[in-house]
Amino acid sequence: MPIPAVGNVVTPTNFLAVSAQGQVALSWNQSPLVTSYYVNRSTDNVTFTNLANVTTLSYSDFTASVGTLYYYQVQASNGTNTSLPTASLVGQALNPGQTTVGNLRLESQQRTDRVNSDNITAQEWNSMISQSYKELYDIMIQKFGDDYFIAPPVTYTTTGQIDPVYQAQVFPLPADFYKLMRCEVALNPSDPNSWITLREFQAIQANLWNYPNQYTMYGITNLRYRLWGKNLQIVPIAGSGQTIRIWYSPRPNQLINDTDTLDAISGWEEYIVADVCAKALAKTEEDTSVFMAQKMALLKRIEEAAENRNVGEPETVSDSRTRNFSWGDSFGSGFGGGGWG
Repeated sequence: MPIPAVGNVVTPTNFLAVSAQGQVALSWNQSPLVTSYYVNRSTDNVTFTNLANVTTLSYSDFTASVGTLYYYQVQASNGTNTSLPTASLVGQALNPGQTTVGNLRLESQQRTDRVNSDNITAQEWNSMISQSYKELYDIMIQKFGDDYFIAPPVTYTTTGQIDPVYQAQVFPLPADFYKLMRCEVALNPSDPNSWITLREFQAIQANLWNYPNQYTMYGITNLRYRLWGKNLQIVPIAGSGQTIRIWYSPRPNQLINDTDTLDAISGWEEYIVADVCAKALAKTEEDTSVFMAQKMALLKRIEEAAENRNVGEPETVSDSRTRNFSWGDSFGSGFGGGGWG
């Protein structure tokens, strides 16, 4: 149970709860004429239990489970009387590389000397953080092929029929679809080694492969795909019972709440902070050059560090045409290069 308030001991001020790797770090200002502080914790912000009694002005909760939201309060005590608790603050223990919107907002406010300023609301700060995070996310997705953000694959089973509206063979893309990484077909759905990668067809070539869907004993197919609005189109019309699978990068989350988490990979949240600070100063028409310079330096660091995620075996130039295909992009090039052989 929380410690009941007795007497007129002053409640601690400037209480902070910071989500950190494997812990929640709490801190507060000293109350006059007190000898210790009670730290209380709750999972529902209603029923609090006493977690610790400390004489310092900080406490790290290493017992917090990763991903669980906790509410914290602190009370001051002089040995006889106990203050009312602080307003509760929420925190959570994080996995390595993770941070929260609340952490990023506090750091951005500290960098721009706006911790107690009211010219930018918490909602505005969080909106700027979300937009800056999406910018960093795009850098990771579009510039580097090391697959930092991959969703579980989505599988489709063909019916041999066409969509009556589109008059084509289409499959709906997942709601969180952002970037396609790979489209493949299983020669034998029960064999995990039977997947072969499909090639994209150009829009003008949609009718070029209207001959029947074919496979060979070598795992060669003339099936092709194309992203078409909110759908995946496959040509030619595949027979029923065939299994097609896509691997994709999901859209970045919209960050709204202080407790929303994001994966900063290797301290790359600095890019978000620098960009948010520049946005905050621009709002009040102040000089943003320092933070813009920091942002460019961080971008260079990210570009250098992120491009080779697998340092043991970096990417090399490869022949993207030497795959499981018998037909190329045009006719007359021979087997494997665009003709009938």
